[in-house]
Amino acid sequence: MISNYYNFLVYCNKRKTFCKGYQRLKKDRFRGYIDQHSYVKSLRQIHRAALELELDYFDILHMRL
Repeated sequence: MISNYYNFLVYCNKRKTFCKGYQRLKKDRFRGYIDQHSYVKSLRQIHRAALELELDYFDILHMRL
């Protein structure tokens, strides 16, 4: 029970980190600090990492085709 709670807290903290990274990236793009190519590349990295986090936490690998 405690390990499930701990795993959920770890998941929430990592998810919050991805959200903060996205917000920071969006602000940098809006201010013109990064170009469109770097923005899209970074978005893909954040998206890929967030998907892997979801798969690790919810363990739905068996549902993939």
